[in-house]
Amino acid sequence: MFMIQQKNKLPPAEKIKQPGIEVDQRKDERFDSHAPLVVTLFSTKFRREYDSMSFNHSKGGMCLEVAEPFNPGSVLYIRLSNAPEDQVYQGNRDHLRTTTLAEVKWIREYQDNFSTYYRIGVKYY
Repeated sequence: MFMIQQKNKLPPAEKIKQPGIEVDQRKDERFDSHAPLVVTLFSTKFRREYDSMSFNHSKGGMCLEVAEPFNPGSVLYIRLSNAPEDQVYQGNRDHLRTTTLAEVKWIREYQDNFSTYYRIGVKYY
């Protein structure tokens, strides 16, 4: 019997990654939130605090907005700010930690008419 060898056979269409399509890797439900945060790089010689705002959060991590970029792999100490309650839209605070250590997983730069800011995705330790 004669067998044809197929070296360049393509995988089925459902297994081909489409360019530009991101796969959502979230394991937990996300909750919208806009809580004021204070962010500090963990274990650094010079401590500097950065004001921030949560964008959304889950049981395993959060997305926050901050004016300073942090590199993926950086460890952050994040805590809720003591901003007056009447000045803050709180949103849903289910699973929002009051203090936590988290690792930066990704960063995206955004610009509006007034400034540049960054959205950072972190995973809780």
